[in-house]
Amino acid sequence: MKVRDLSVRHQATATAAAVAVGALVLGLSGTAPALAADTPTVTVSGTITMHGSPVPGADVEVMDWYTDDDVWETVAHGSADADGHYAIEVDSGAYPHTYTVGATGGTPESSLWTFYGGTVRDWDARLLKVTPGSAVTADVELIAGASVAGTVVDDHGKPVKGANVVASNLDRVGEVAGTTDATGAYELDGLPAGPVVVSAPGAQTVTSTRTVTAVQGSTVQVGRISIHQGSTITGRIKATRPYDQKVVLLDTKWRQVRTGTPDRSGNVRFTGLPHGAYRVVLSGTNVSKRVVVSASSTASFGTIERANRKKLSGTVRTPSGKPLAHADVAVTDAYGTRSGTATTDSKGRFSVIWVLGGTYTVTASRPSAGYATGTKTVKATGHQDVTGVVVSTHTGGTVSGVVKNAHGEPVEGVYVRAASATDRTLQVQTDDHGRWTLTGLGKGKWTVGFEDWYPGGYRNASRSATVTAGKTTTLSVTLH
Repeated sequence: MKVRDLSVRHQATATAAAVAVGALVLGLSGTAPALAADTPTVTVSGTITMHGSPVPGADVEVMDWYTDDDVWETVAHGSADADGHYAIEVDSGAYPHTYTVGATGGTPESSLWTFYGGTVRDWDARLLKVTPGSAVTADVELIAGASVAGTVVDDHGKPVKGANVVASNLDRVGEVAGTTDATGAYELDGLPAGPVVVSAPGAQTVTSTRTVTAVQGSTVQVGRISIHQGSTITGRIKATRPYDQKVVLLDTKWRQVRTGTPDRSGNVRFTGLPHGAYRVVLSGTNVSKRVVVSASSTASFGTIERANRKKLSGTVRTPSGKPLAHADVAVTDAYGTRSGTATTDSKGRFSVIWVLGGTYTVTASRPSAGYATGTKTVKATGHQDVTGVVVSTHTGGTVSGVVKNAHGEPVEGVYVRAASATDRTLQVQTDDHGRWTLTGLGKGKWTVGFEDWYPGGYRNASRSATVTAGKTTTLSVTLH
């Protein structure tokens, strides 16, 4: 199965830093170390175009398929000349190499990262079979991206220079970031087409958002995004080694807003918040404090003292009552914040999860072996260790299927994620036949999501599935 770094590839400046050792770029801007004189080589060359026209300065990578590691790796890097041509010499070696070429560039809308064969997915790229002394041609017609443009202003309507702006696709993978100029203007290029949310997040500010539909090969005007000074919450955690204590900030619906870690003196600070009521929770301890902050101001929750935590330990069992080795265990407090995790030993035992007083939820599962999540509610005093906790797992169900495209072809490399309201989220990736299987799901309703992690790739999809213990549910999907 081919694997590749799934970070956003249309940011050519980041890619340009990945110059590979052992490649010589011929007749191009930039240089790379020459190959040894006795190294058998092959020249990969071609033309980079977009809309049928050459793309001068396009960023080009040659990638080699490493069978032993089951991964694509960039082995050479270069740029197209004024006519869009590139030529890169790479090692053909004593064993067969399988190469492909990827490229990006162009103005004004910039392109998506495009592979030889006209695809944004390296899974689907055309392959180059090479032999020593040969020359191969790989022309790449770039797939045009979309652009969004607008301005950022403060709460007085004045332009904001140097503001961070982020545009994220809503129905597929894609994200571009940039900063505003002296007039508060920005333009973000290289987005996939479709609905996009644009915001101007900042560490100290609160931003409005706008949603627009990005159009391939065009620039869409977003209008004004406004930002204003956010509120700040501060306080101190008093404990032994306070810097080891994660602090969680929840809103009034107990949704996680921020997380932080105190400094060595126990001080913690949350900035860029909307005004309102919050709850500061020492993660996994049931210790919390409510705080209200006004708009564009600072409020302190004072000092929260945390006693020394106690150990929670126990055993995980199969549905038949046998000890379950290698089970994943997690403990959360009444606020849903995590106390800790563990993996059971060969006798199904777990320990060293630290708690204080109050109610805790212990969950355990081993989906790969077909054991779905079991849950145990535990009450702790905070004055002594909690021992002898027994969590029984359940017989899990299975959901499997095939992912295909609109042409009926299997789609490799799509992430399939199953989630339910009462269970852990499970994830798997489709194989080269588009097949996937998830085991150890608890009975009941699950939402199964399908996501292609390539900017400009297939759009996301979601389906519902009802899982029955010990049974297999088939769920296939077509992506567009």
